[in-house]
Amino acid sequence: MPKVYTELRNIPNLQVCYNHLQKEHELGANLVIAMLANSAVETGGTFNYQEKQRGRTLPAYGLYQFDPRGKGLHKLYLDYLDYTRGEDSAERQLDMLVDILLRSWKTGVDYVGSGNVSKVLQAAIIGPLEATRAFSEHLLRPGKPHMERRIKAAEELMAFINNEKNK
Repeated sequence: MPKVYTELRNIPNLQVCYNHLQKEHELGANLVIAMLANSAVETGGTFNYQEKQRGRTLPAYGLYQFDPRGKGLHKLYLDYLDYTRGEDSAERQLDMLVDILLRSWKTGVDYVGSGNVSKVLQAAIIGPLEATRAFSEHLLRPGKPHMERRIKAAEELMAFINNEKNK
């Protein structure tokens, strides 16, 4: 069972991710919520960029569980680290997806598909829950979507972000 996300302000890794998305990127709140809600589910609520999937020889890892076994985002992320000459971190994992969403890294956009990026951006105009669903369906494409968990995390993150703005 994943963690309940009601005490989000007490999760330091979440604060790192939220602060990075807010300070470094020009993303709307709906995309920030979508990115964080999906990470919440993928990491079991830890927001740990080194989180590893249990029970596998070649485990998926990271904020978005990059899977080295398949066609997922793992190889793309390694290419991104080469492209940016960066090292693995929460910030780099977030940056890769932001650069895809903002269409500033053509290789990433080509990989996930421009139409998929457009669907996420269009959903973000509608609202955070729609953006959360579209981010999962069109960018991450997890084997087990657990969409109800993603939506619940998005709802709780909406309250968290509203609270952060009012500080």
